[in-house]
Amino acid sequence: MKTRNGNLTVARKFVLVAIWGLLINCEIAGAQVLIHTFKVKDVKDLRALIKYFPDETPIIHAHRGGAGKGFPENCLATFENTLRYTPAIMEIDPRLTRDSVVVLMHDDKLDRTSTGTGKVSDYTWNELKKLRLKDSEGNVTLYRIPLLSEVFAWCKGKTVLNVDEKDVPYKMIADLIHQYHVEGNVLLTVHNAKEAAQYHALDSQFFFRSLCAGS
Repeated sequence: MKTRNGNLTVARKFVLVAIWGLLINCEIAGAQVLIHTFKVKDVKDLRALIKYFPDETPIIHAHRGGAGKGFPENCLATFENTLRYTPAIMEIDPRLTRDSVVVLMHDDKLDRTSTGTGKVSDYTWNELKKLRLKDSEGNVTLYRIPLLSEVFAWCKGKTVLNVDEKDVPYKMIADLIHQYHVEGNVLLTVHNAKEAAQYHALDSQFFFRSLCAGS
């Protein structure tokens, strides 16, 4: 019903409130995706991205994704948080579960970075996904252990992943790279020529980062 001073009817007020709430939600949702990205589509783009030019700004390499208070290492939420501040390559660590599922975990044991105990390889994926991750100060967070496949699906159009060498067979890593078509989004850590040759035999287009020791 319309008032004497010409104010909007109650019904129209409710409509405007609903629209205003929707706009606020859209702004919040939009803020969640305002991240810094690398526009890398293929291996050619990746090679161009990391090629050294003396006058260009150095590329940040976020070790284990850039963990900090409230943001665990090797965690998707942590990667997103890092990219809110800067474009960065994400260094990650794949581990194999008892039922041959590839998850992200730096240590071979769960104790330091999750609410679990014992070796990652002693648990199935269904058991591991019930655990919570801890941040760099040991605080338990709401975040869970991610699958490597989830991270591969997420990274396209956003960033480059540096996949470290842990206990996952090279062919499993290669198969996931091909399945998710992220050849241009992945740097593979190798420690010697033999490891590079094994990856090269699986796909000659794979791109490597050579280290003298693990990280």
